[in-house]
Amino acid sequence: MSDTISQLFKDWMIATGKSKNTASNYFTGVNIVSKHCGRDVFQIEDLHELERLYRQYGPKGEHAEVGTSNSGNVHSGLRQWLEYQRLWQAEEDPSIDPVEGRQQWQAFLARWPVDQLRALTLDQYYGAEGDDSFYSWLRDHTAKLGHFKEGILSAGVRPRGRNAIGEPGAGMQADERYIWYTILGNSAQEAFEHLKQELLIAVEAVRSGELSSIVGRKTAPGALVWKLMFLYQDEARPQVLPFYTVKRLKWVAGADASGSPLALQERLLSQRGERDVLTFAAGLERLAMKAHTVKPLKESPSMDSSLVPLNQILFGPPGTGKTYATVEAALEVLDPDYLREPLRHRSELKQRFDELVQQDRIRFVTFHQSFSYEDFVEGLRATTDDASGQLRYEVVDGVFKSLCDAAAVKVTQQAAAPNELDQRRVWKMSLGNTLGEDASIYQECVAGGYVLLGYGGSVDFAGCTNRQQVQARFADAGVVPENPATDYGITSVTAFVAKMRVGDLIVVSDGNFKFRAIGEVMGDYQFKPHAEFEDGYAQLRPVKWLRQYQPSLPHTELLNAQFSQMTLYELRSPTLNKDKLQALLAAGTEVSTAPDSRVLIIDEINRGNISRIFGELITLIERSKRAGADEALSVVLPYSKERFSVPDNVYLIGTMNTADRSLAGLDIALRRRFVFREMPPKPELLDSVEVQGLNIGQLLRVMNQRIEVLFDREHCLGHAYFMPLKEDASLARLEGILRNEILPLLQEYFFDDWQRIQWVLNDHRKPVIDRFVQQDTQDLAGLFGDISVPAQGGVWRINDAAFKRISAYRGVLGVPSSDDIPAVLEETGA
Repeated sequence: MSDTISQLFKDWMIATGKSKNTASNYFTGVNIVSKHCGRDVFQIEDLHELERLYRQYGPKGEHAEVGTSNSGNVHSGLRQWLEYQRLWQAEEDPSIDPVEGRQQWQAFLARWPVDQLRALTLDQYYGAEGDDSFYSWLRDHTAKLGHFKEGILSAGVRPRGRNAIGEPGAGMQADERYIWYTILGNSAQEAFEHLKQELLIAVEAVRSGELSSIVGRKTAPGALVWKLMFLYQDEARPQVLPFYTVKRLKWVAGADASGSPLALQERLLSQRGERDVLTFAAGLERLAMKAHTVKPLKESPSMDSSLVPLNQILFGPPGTGKTYATVEAALEVLDPDYLREPLRHRSELKQRFDELVQQDRIRFVTFHQSFSYEDFVEGLRATTDDASGQLRYEVVDGVFKSLCDAAAVKVTQQAAAPNELDQRRVWKMSLGNTLGEDASIYQECVAGGYVLLGYGGSVDFAGCTNRQQVQARFADAGVVPENPATDYGITSVTAFVAKMRVGDLIVVSDGNFKFRAIGEVMGDYQFKPHAEFEDGYAQLRPVKWLRQYQPSLPHTELLNAQFSQMTLYELRSPTLNKDKLQALLAAGTEVSTAPDSRVLIIDEINRGNISRIFGELITLIERSKRAGADEALSVVLPYSKERFSVPDNVYLIGTMNTADRSLAGLDIALRRRFVFREMPPKPELLDSVEVQGLNIGQLLRVMNQRIEVLFDREHCLGHAYFMPLKEDASLARLEGILRNEILPLLQEYFFDDWQRIQWVLNDHRKPVIDRFVQQDTQDLAGLFGDISVPAQGGVWRINDAAFKRISAYRGVLGVPSSDDIPAVLEETGA
C-alpha cells in the first residue's frame, strides 16, 4: 500500500469527524485484517469483495473474534474503508461521451494513421502533458473514449521528468533521459522499438479480426494495447469496447464476471445488437456506475454533532425504553455514520455500543440515594503502601472527573511504536512522587530519555543477572534487610537490572489511578549517581518515550484494575488490557490535538441528590461554561486542590423515571442545564401483535387512558413490558406479564387502592369469573359474633383463574359481549 493511499484515507476519516487517534486506530484495524487474511486490504477496491470481508469479520462472521479485537477498531476500520471506497467510486464522472468521444476518435486517426504509427520515433512517442506527442493523444486528447489512467510506466518507456520516479523499481531500467521496462530491452531505444513492434502486432490483429493472436503476449502494457486496438479497429465491425483493463471490464460486467480480457470483451459485445459502439459502451458504463453508487443518505438535524445536546435527559414512565434508547443516543454522539447506515439491526448497534464501552469512551453509572460527590467527582480513599505497610490517604477521581480527564487528554509527545507486543514485557513504574520532594524526577527522565529507580541507593549493580547477585551487592555495601527473601528493595532492583529487557515497555504511573507516559526500553542497565539525590535514583535504563499525556490518563484506558502502590512490577493479563495498549500505541507520530468525545450515561438521574452529587460542577456543565467556550469557567476542587473545567467533548445522557419523581419536582438547576426528551409509551409498536385475536396495542392504550384519568400521565405503562409478545404471542406469556409485572406496578402506583386497580382493569364491568381482582363479602357475625366491628370493607383477592382466560383480557377493553360469557354464567346470573 502506498503512503498516498494511507494519507488520503486518514485525511478522509478526519474530515468526516474522526480524531487523528481514531483514524490511526481504524487504519491499524484494517492492517490487522490484511495480516490475518494474507491480502493487502488497501489494494482491494472491488465493493463486493470488501462487503464480503466486512461480513466475515462482522459480529456474526466466521472471523468475528478478529473483528472485535483491538477494542473493535478492526471491524470499524473495515467499515470505514468500505465506505471510503463506496464514496470514491460513486463520485467518478462518466468517461465515455458518444458525441465528443467520436470527434476525438476521428481527430486521433487523422493525426496518427497507421502509417504514422509505423514511422513513430522515440522523441515523438512521449512528450509533455497536452502536447502533440503520440502518448498525449492517447491520454489527453481522447479522454472521452474511456477510463485510461496513467501509472508509473503505463507508456512502457518514457522520459525521466516531472512525473517519473526518481530511481527505477523492480523490473525497470533507466539512463540519464529515459526509464523503461527491462523486459522491453536494455536501452531506451531498444525498448521503444520492441514496444512499437508489439503495438503494431496488436493493431494488425484487430484490423484483421484475429484478436486471438495477441493472447499470451505480455511485454507491452495491457491498457495501452487495448486502447490502441479500440482506436484502430473498424468502427463498423467493432471487436473492442473502450474498457481497457481487466478491473474495468469486471466493473462493467459485474462482480461475478470472470475470464480473460478477450473473453470479457466478447461477452459484453454479444449484447450490443445494432447499437452504435460508443452509445452502447456509454450505456454500460452508466449502468455500472448506478450499480456501484451508494446514494448519499439524507442528513438529519439530529445527526449533526453540533446539534446534539451536551446534556440531555430521556424521561418517561416505566417501560418506555429510556435505557434502551441510550444506546442510539450515545452512537448519535460517538459514531453517527454507523447509526445512520440503513437496515442496522439492534444487535449490531448494541455491539458497536459495547465496543465503545470497551474503549472507555462510554461509561455507565446509576444514581441512588447514597451516591455522593466523592463517587462522582473526587474523594479520599485509604490505601496501604505495599512496601512500608503504612496507611495513606489518596485523592481518587470519581467517574465524572475521570471521564473528563480522559476526554481532555492530549498526547504531548509521540514516537513510532512497535507493532508487535506479544513478546514484550510491560512494566509499571513510578518516577517520583507528584506530591513529594522527588516530584522533579519524572520531568528529568522525560527530558533525558531514561528512567531512574529510587531503590538501590548508591550501589552499582552492573553485571548482576539474578536476585542472589543483587542481594550480594547490597550485602557488600553493608545493606542487609531483615528478610532478604521478601525485601522489596531487592525485588525492584532485580526486576530493573536483571529481568527488564531491551524492547520491553514501561508505563509510568501517576498515583494508583492514572498513568502519564509509555516508553520503550532502548538499552541495558547503567549506574549513574544522581547529583541531587545522593542515596537514590542512581539506577538508570535508557528509554524512548513513545507517548506522553497531559493531563494523565485514567487507569481504565489501559487496565482492568487499578495500579499497585509498588514502584516497579510487571503488568500482566487480566489486569493489563493488551487491546487497549495496542490502541494507545497505534496512532501515528503526529501530536494529537483533537481528543475523542466521551459519553457518560446516568441512569435514574432523578433518584440521586443532584446538589450533593454535582456540587459546584453543576455550573460547569453548561455549554457556555465548558473549557474553550467564550464564558468558560473553572473551579479548584476541594480534595486535590487542582483547577478543573469540563471539556466540550463530554456528553451527559441521563434517564429519568417519572413515576419516581415528577418532572416538576426536579432541582431547578438541573432542569435549566439539561435538554429534556420525552419517551412516552408507544402502543402503536404493539398494534401488529395479537394474542388469540386480542390486539395488544389497544389493550395498552385503553389501560393508559384510565391511568391518566385516575392518576396522571407520568404513571402510565410502557410498551416495553409487552414487547416479549412480539416473539411469543401466547396467552401464557401475556399472563406472566400482567400478573408479575403490571399488577405489582399498579399496586405501587395506587398504594394498594384495589378499587382503582379494578377500574384500570375494567374488572367492575366484567363477569366475576373474568375479574383479575375480586372483593370477598365477609360474614362478620360468623367471625366476631354479636359485637360492633368497624366496617373495613371486603378483602381483595387475586383471581388466579382469570389470568388463564382470554375473555378476561378482552374485557379490559370494554363491556364483554354475550359471546364471551359462558352459558352457565348467564343462567346463574353470575
